[in-house]
Amino acid sequence: MLTESLLLALAGGVGAAAVAAAGISLVKAFGPPSLPRLQEAGVNPRVFAFAFVITLLTGVLFGLAPALGAGRVNLAGSLREGGQKGAAGASHPRLRRVLVVSQIAMALALVMASGLLVRSFYQLLASDSGFRADHVLTFELSLPGTRYPERAAIARFYQKALPLLRAIPGVESAGITESVPLGGATECGVARIVGRPLGKGELPPIVDYTIISPGLFSALGTPLLQGRDVLDSDMLSTPR
Repeated sequence: MLTESLLLALAGGVGAAAVAAAGISLVKAFGPPSLPRLQEAGVNPRVFAFAFVITLLTGVLFGLAPALGAGRVNLAGSLREGGQKGAAGASHPRLRRVLVVSQIAMALALVMASGLLVRSFYQLLASDSGFRADHVLTFELSLPGTRYPERAAIARFYQKALPLLRAIPGVESAGITESVPLGGATECGVARIVGRPLGKGELPPIVDYTIISPGLFSALGTPLLQGRDVLDSDMLSTPR
Protein backbone atom coordinates (compact mmCIF):
# COMPACT_ATOMS: atom_id res chain seq x y z
CA MET A 1 0.00 0.00 0.00
CA LEU A 2 2.84 2.40 0.83
CA THR A 3 4.61 1.64 -2.45
CA GLU A 4 1.42 2.10 -4.44
CA SER A 5 0.63 5.39 -2.70
CA LEU A 6 4.16 6.75 -3.27
CA LEU A 7 4.06 5.79 -6.94
CA LEU A 8 0.72 7.55 -7.41
CA ALA A 9 1.89 10.64 -5.52
CA LEU A 10 5.14 10.86 -7.50
CA ALA A 11 3.29 10.39 -10.79
CA GLY A 12 0.91 13.19 -9.86
CA GLY A 13 3.78 15.43 -8.75
CA VAL A 14 5.76 14.89 -11.95
CA GLY A 15 2.65 15.51 -14.05
CA ALA A 16 1.88 18.71 -12.12
CA ALA A 17 5.45 19.97 -12.60
CA ALA A 18 5.21 19.30 -16.33
CA VAL A 19 1.87 21.11 -16.56
CA ALA A 20 3.29 24.06 -14.59
CA ALA A 21 6.33 24.34 -16.87
CA ALA A 22 4.16 24.10 -19.99
CA GLY A 23 1.71 26.65 -18.60
CA ILE A 24 4.48 29.14 -17.88
CA SER A 25 5.82 28.68 -21.40
CA LEU A 26 2.37 29.36 -22.87
CA VAL A 27 1.88 32.46 -20.72
CA LYS A 28 5.28 33.81 -21.76
CA ALA A 29 4.52 33.12 -25.43
CA PHE A 30 0.98 34.52 -25.53
CA GLY A 31 0.92 36.86 -22.54
CA PRO A 32 0.53 40.62 -22.89
CA PRO A 33 3.85 42.36 -23.58
CA SER A 34 2.89 45.14 -21.16
CA LEU A 35 3.05 42.74 -18.19
CA PRO A 36 6.22 43.64 -16.28
CA ARG A 37 9.02 41.04 -16.17
CA LEU A 38 6.90 38.42 -17.91
CA GLN A 39 9.89 36.81 -19.65
CA GLU A 40 11.60 36.35 -16.28
CA ALA A 41 8.85 34.03 -15.05
CA GLY A 42 9.82 30.43 -14.41
CA VAL A 43 9.55 27.48 -12.03
CA ASN A 44 11.11 28.54 -8.75
CA PRO A 45 13.48 25.85 -7.35
CA ARG A 46 12.30 26.45 -3.78
CA VAL A 47 8.67 26.10 -4.76
CA PHE A 48 9.53 22.94 -6.73
CA ALA A 49 11.38 21.49 -3.70
CA PHE A 50 8.45 22.34 -1.42
CA ALA A 51 6.01 20.66 -3.80
CA PHE A 52 8.28 17.60 -3.99
CA VAL A 53 8.42 17.28 -0.18
CA ILE A 54 4.65 17.71 0.10
CA THR A 55 4.19 15.04 -2.56
CA LEU A 56 6.35 12.58 -0.60
CA LEU A 57 4.59 13.35 2.68
CA THR A 58 1.21 12.91 1.03
CA GLY A 59 2.23 9.55 -0.40
CA VAL A 60 3.59 8.34 2.93
CA LEU A 61 0.58 9.58 4.92
CA PHE A 62 -2.08 8.12 2.64
CA GLY A 63 -0.07 4.93 2.21
CA LEU A 64 0.57 4.27 5.89
CA ALA A 65 -2.97 5.05 7.08
CA PRO A 66 -4.70 2.13 5.29
CA ALA A 67 -1.70 -0.12 5.88
CA LEU A 68 -1.85 0.45 9.64
CA GLY A 69 -5.61 -0.01 9.58
CA ALA A 70 -5.30 -3.27 7.69
CA GLY A 71 -2.64 -4.50 10.15
CA ARG A 72 -5.10 -4.23 13.03
CA VAL A 73 -7.77 -6.36 11.34
CA ASN A 74 -8.49 -9.70 13.01
CA LEU A 75 -8.35 -12.04 10.02
CA ALA A 76 -9.85 -14.97 11.89
CA GLY A 77 -12.77 -12.90 13.09
CA SER A 78 -13.23 -11.39 9.65
CA LEU A 79 -13.41 -14.84 8.08
CA ARG A 80 -15.94 -15.98 10.65
CA GLU A 81 -18.08 -12.88 10.12
CA GLY A 82 -18.13 -13.33 6.39
CA GLY A 83 -15.17 -11.56 4.78
CA GLN A 84 -16.17 -8.12 3.61
CA LYS A 85 -18.66 -7.55 6.39
CA GLY A 86 -16.09 -8.42 9.02
CA ALA A 87 -13.38 -6.25 7.45
CA ALA A 88 -15.70 -3.29 7.31
CA GLY A 89 -16.70 -3.85 10.92
CA ALA A 90 -13.10 -3.94 12.04
CA SER A 91 -12.35 -0.59 10.39
CA HIS A 92 -14.01 2.72 10.85
CA PRO A 93 -16.94 2.81 8.40
CA ARG A 94 -18.22 6.14 9.71
CA LEU A 95 -14.91 7.88 8.97
CA ARG A 96 -14.81 6.30 5.52
CA ARG A 97 -18.32 7.51 4.78
CA VAL A 98 -17.39 11.05 5.84
CA LEU A 99 -14.32 10.98 3.61
CA VAL A 100 -16.29 9.68 0.63
CA VAL A 101 -19.03 12.28 1.09
CA SER A 102 -16.44 15.05 1.46
CA GLN A 103 -14.63 13.96 -1.70
CA ILE A 104 -17.87 13.85 -3.69
CA ALA A 105 -18.92 17.27 -2.36
CA MET A 106 -15.57 18.86 -3.24
CA ALA A 107 -15.59 17.22 -6.68
CA LEU A 108 -19.09 18.56 -7.38
CA ALA A 109 -18.04 22.05 -6.22
CA LEU A 110 -15.02 21.97 -8.52
CA VAL A 111 -17.10 20.79 -11.47
CA MET A 112 -19.70 23.52 -10.90
CA ALA A 113 -17.03 26.21 -10.51
CA SER A 114 -15.27 25.03 -13.66
CA GLY A 115 -18.53 25.06 -15.59
CA LEU A 116 -19.32 28.61 -14.43
CA LEU A 117 -15.79 29.72 -15.37
CA VAL A 118 -16.07 28.24 -18.86
CA ARG A 119 -19.50 29.82 -19.29
CA SER A 120 -18.20 33.24 -18.20
CA PHE A 121 -15.22 32.93 -20.54
CA TYR A 122 -17.50 32.00 -23.46
CA GLN A 123 -19.77 34.97 -22.75
CA LEU A 124 -16.72 37.24 -22.56
CA LEU A 125 -15.55 36.04 -25.97
CA ALA A 126 -19.01 36.59 -27.44
CA SER A 127 -19.44 40.09 -25.99
CA ASP A 128 -19.08 43.23 -28.08
CA SER A 129 -15.68 44.77 -27.37
CA GLY A 130 -16.40 47.96 -29.31
CA PHE A 131 -13.72 47.39 -31.94
CA ARG A 132 -12.90 44.95 -34.73
CA ALA A 133 -9.76 42.86 -34.30
CA ASP A 134 -9.81 40.95 -37.60
CA HIS A 135 -8.20 42.38 -40.75
CA VAL A 136 -6.37 44.96 -38.65
CA LEU A 137 -2.58 45.32 -38.66
CA THR A 138 -0.78 47.14 -35.85
CA PHE A 139 2.85 48.02 -35.31
CA GLU A 140 4.81 50.08 -32.81
CA LEU A 141 6.99 53.07 -33.61
CA SER A 142 9.32 54.97 -31.27
CA LEU A 143 10.76 58.28 -32.42
CA PRO A 144 14.27 59.19 -31.18
CA GLY A 145 14.17 62.03 -28.72
CA THR A 146 17.28 63.67 -30.10
CA ARG A 147 15.70 64.10 -33.51
CA TYR A 148 12.17 64.88 -32.30
CA PRO A 149 12.63 66.78 -29.03
CA GLU A 150 9.40 68.78 -29.17
CA ARG A 151 5.73 67.83 -29.46
CA ALA A 152 5.33 69.97 -32.58
CA ALA A 153 8.02 67.97 -34.41
CA ILE A 154 6.39 64.70 -33.38
CA ALA A 155 3.00 65.93 -34.57
CA ARG A 156 4.42 67.00 -37.93
CA PHE A 157 5.99 63.55 -38.41
CA TYR A 158 2.71 61.74 -37.85
CA GLN A 159 0.81 64.22 -40.00
CA LYS A 160 3.13 63.32 -42.87
CA ALA A 161 3.10 59.59 -42.11
CA LEU A 162 -0.69 59.13 -42.06
CA PRO A 163 -1.33 60.05 -45.73
CA LEU A 164 1.51 57.72 -46.78
CA LEU A 165 0.02 54.85 -44.79
CA ARG A 166 -3.44 55.45 -46.25
CA ALA A 167 -1.99 55.46 -49.78
CA ILE A 168 -0.64 51.90 -49.44
CA PRO A 169 -2.58 49.54 -51.76
CA GLY A 170 -5.15 47.50 -49.85
CA VAL A 171 -5.33 49.87 -46.88
CA GLU A 172 -8.90 51.01 -46.26
CA SER A 173 -8.20 53.25 -43.28
CA ALA A 174 -5.27 54.12 -41.03
CA GLY A 175 -4.90 55.84 -37.70
CA ILE A 176 -2.41 56.41 -34.92
CA THR A 177 -2.95 55.73 -31.24
CA GLU A 178 -0.80 55.76 -28.15
CA SER A 179 -2.17 52.38 -27.06
CA VAL A 180 -4.26 49.75 -28.80
CA PRO A 181 -7.56 48.67 -27.21
CA LEU A 182 -7.04 46.46 -24.16
CA GLY A 183 -3.31 47.23 -24.36
CA GLY A 184 -3.30 48.70 -20.86
CA ALA A 185 -0.99 51.65 -21.62
CA THR A 186 -2.92 54.86 -21.01
CA GLU A 187 -2.22 58.36 -19.79
CA CYS A 188 -3.91 59.78 -16.71
CA GLY A 189 -4.62 63.23 -15.38
CA VAL A 190 -6.62 65.10 -12.77
CA ALA A 191 -10.01 66.50 -13.80
CA ARG A 192 -11.16 69.83 -12.41
CA ILE A 193 -14.48 71.53 -13.14
CA VAL A 194 -14.58 75.31 -13.39
CA GLY A 195 -16.81 76.83 -10.73
CA ARG A 196 -16.92 73.68 -8.58
CA PRO A 197 -14.16 73.80 -5.99
CA LEU A 198 -13.30 70.64 -4.11
CA GLY A 199 -14.60 70.21 -0.61
CA LYS A 200 -12.48 69.59 2.46
CA GLY A 201 -10.76 66.22 2.14
CA GLU A 202 -12.24 65.63 -1.31
CA LEU A 203 -9.86 64.31 -3.96
CA PRO A 204 -10.17 65.27 -7.63
CA PRO A 205 -11.20 62.49 -10.01
CA ILE A 206 -8.47 60.73 -11.99
CA VAL A 207 -9.21 60.40 -15.71
CA ASP A 208 -7.53 57.89 -18.01
CA TYR A 209 -7.09 58.92 -21.62
CA THR A 210 -5.11 58.03 -24.70
CA ILE A 211 -3.87 59.99 -27.72
CA ILE A 212 -5.35 59.15 -31.13
CA SER A 213 -5.41 60.56 -34.64
CA PRO A 214 -8.23 61.03 -37.13
CA GLY A 215 -9.17 57.78 -38.86
CA LEU A 216 -8.43 55.51 -35.92
CA PHE A 217 -12.08 54.72 -35.15
CA SER A 218 -12.68 53.87 -38.79
CA ALA A 219 -9.61 51.61 -38.90
CA LEU A 220 -10.72 49.74 -35.77
CA GLY A 221 -14.37 49.55 -36.80
CA THR A 222 -15.48 51.42 -33.69
CA PRO A 223 -18.99 52.84 -34.27
CA LEU A 224 -19.77 56.47 -33.52
CA LEU A 225 -22.72 56.53 -31.12
CA GLN A 226 -22.83 60.24 -30.29
CA GLY A 227 -20.99 63.43 -31.16
CA ARG A 228 -18.52 63.57 -34.03
CA ASP A 229 -15.26 61.94 -35.03
CA VAL A 230 -11.81 63.45 -34.52
CA LEU A 231 -10.87 65.69 -37.47
CA ASP A 232 -7.61 66.92 -38.91
CA SER A 233 -8.69 70.45 -37.96
CA ASP A 234 -8.67 69.57 -34.24
CA MET A 235 -5.41 71.23 -33.17
CA LEU A 236 -4.05 72.62 -29.92
CA SER A 237 -5.07 76.11 -31.02
CA THR A 238 -8.70 75.22 -31.85
CA PRO A 239 -11.57 75.01 -29.31
CA ARG A 240 -11.64 71.68 -27.48
